[in-house]
Amino acid sequence: MSGIERSLGESDLQDNNRVRDIIFFLFFF
Repeated sequence: MSGIERSLGESDLQDNNRVRDIIFFLFFF
């Protein structure tokens, strides 16, 4: 279960980073 939790956590972190990048991109524009 730890492996699954890690994979889910990593995917969530990546999604959050993408969202932040998109938000910063929109703010810069």
